[in-house]
Amino acid sequence: QKQLQEIADKENIEVDEDALQLLAKHGAGSFRDSISLLDQASNRSDKLTANDVREMLGIPPDEIIDSLSRASTGGISKADAASELNRALQDGFQPEIIAKLLIEKCTKQLIESQDDETSQMLAKFITQLIEVPASSNPRMSLELSLLSGASVSAKATLVKSEVVVEAPEPAQIAESVVEAKNIQAVEAEPPKPKKASKKPGK
Repeated sequence: QKQLQEIADKENIEVDEDALQLLAKHGAGSFRDSISLLDQASNRSDKLTANDVREMLGIPPDEIIDSLSRASTGGISKADAASELNRALQDGFQPEIIAKLLIEKCTKQLIESQDDETSQMLAKFITQLIEVPASSNPRMSLELSLLSGASVSAKATLVKSEVVVEAPEPAQIAESVVEAKNIQAVEAEPPKPKKASKKPGK
């Protein structure tokens, strides 16, 4: 990135740091490719920004990648994952690039994860995404990876609901005891004899 900045300065190309970072990152590991990308991008604007580079390279916004990456950990439903991917593809973003960015993000999450179950889901998701660029149908492969990840992770994150019963207050308990004793006392009393009815004189 520092060398790119030096070349940009020599060529009088005004470019911000975020744009340089993207150019270096997406130069396919080749400094020469990064220089070529810098030259192409310089024809788009007097001052290169990260948005200029994103548009030129077809890089989706971070919000899209963040949303789709949640498919691996149950944070998004299958319907939402499919809808989000469809919008991204309609906006012109390539499935290979989306898969590459998802791999980078999920790999970082995998390294930071301290939960075995989450780590297993992330590893499986990453393995599926790796196959996307070489697939004969990258779009279908990416969609199936997202739907599979969302389905598996959703099952793993089901939480059983619990019913909480509040304990009665002490005053309520005392009142119930007194009432029960009164009932027992009434039931224990012997029945009173009935008075004989007087018959009218003959």
